[in-house]
Amino acid sequence: MNKLKELLQCKQNVLASKLSQSIALTHPVSKGDNSEETWRNFFSEMLPGKYRVTNGFVMDYEGNVSEQIDIIIYDGLYAPYVMIDDAGIKYVPAESVYAVIEIKQTINANNFKYASKKILSVTRLKRSRRGVTCAGRRTSKANLTNILGVILATDSKIKTDEKMEEHLNNYKNIDIVCAVNDFTYLSNKNSDGTLNIEHTSKDESLLGLFFYLNNELYELGTVAGMDIREYANALDSFNYNTEEDFRNNE
Repeated sequence: MNKLKELLQCKQNVLASKLSQSIALTHPVSKGDNSEETWRNFFSEMLPGKYRVTNGFVMDYEGNVSEQIDIIIYDGLYAPYVMIDDAGIKYVPAESVYAVIEIKQTINANNFKYASKKILSVTRLKRSRRGVTCAGRRTSKANLTNILGVILATDSKIKTDEKMEEHLNNYKNIDIVCAVNDFTYLSNKNSDGTLNIEHTSKDESLLGLFFYLNNELYELGTVAGMDIREYANALDSFNYNTEEDFRNNE
């Protein structure tokens, strides 16, 4: 067996076992917390170091806040800060977000709708852009990257390709759907608005999640530089000119 496949299938078996333990818990809050922690640990181990993983809320420079998100994959380089309130709740700036992930026990029609609503609460937030300086070179502001929407679960009530494609067409802000015991689906948007959908077998569901997500993140590149001045301008003491990337006299 291919060594990578062997290692990932071992990881898949361990993850499925931990998620099954979560389902066995009788208290719904403990069940959800345990499942989310299991997934967050998985992503922290499997994603490259440029990505950070947390739960919490996403916030924009006008103070608008998303719904609570189970897993936020965000950039730690160009938008490094995360605000934490007295209760320990984290707020991630919208500019830094690569992906938002909703975790459920089962993939079904209601959870598709619910996850899409959560993802929309993030993608509708305002995001600033600013040029960056790297190795002494200044670059102009980059285009905003798409924010990936992901649903994760242990298993799925949706069993046919036709039904899954129907849901992915109804909720086009969902890019990846993974049910560890059943499959992983990837949905890419074509230029004409149609979808290009592919999926893994049951035995390679976690491998699919690993490769699909890493490749989609690679395709996104790096988030645009966050304009911290937009956040400062929300306060009374600041009035930065955000029309220019850098001071004219530098």
